[in-house]
Formats: sequence, structure tokens, C-alpha cells
Amino acid sequence: MSKETINGSAASRPDWEHLEDWLRGQVQGMIQELLEQEVTEFLGRAKSARRSEPEHRVGYRNGYGKPRKA
Repeated sequence: MSKETINGSAASRPDWEHLEDWLRGQVQGMIQELLEQEVTEFLGRAKSARRSEPEHRVGYRNGYGKPRKA
């Protein structure tokens, strides 16, 4: 009768590919939040809020539409 051993070290090893993808997503989300806060502060209004009439500050948000396909 032969004895079989199962290599258990593969299961305990961290999956670096998934960890890197997760970390990239987290960093990207944080940067996106910071940029949105900066634009909100610059424009002086929330994302879907209209400008008030006496306000002469020109500016708009871009990049929130559907991606173009050529």
C-alpha cells in the first residue's frame, strides 16, 4: 500500500493576482472620490444640482456619460 500526501501549502498561499486587482480597485475608488470632491468644491454645487442664476462661475462635470464606440 502506498502513502499519498497532498500538498497543503498551495491553499494557504495568498492569491496575489486577486489581491492586486482588489487593491487597484480600492485605490482607484479613493482617487475618484477625491476628484469628485474637488470638482464639487470648485463648482460650488453638487453633482446633479443646477447653477443659481446670479452665479457667474462657468464649469461643468464631464466624463459621466456612456463610453463612445467607434
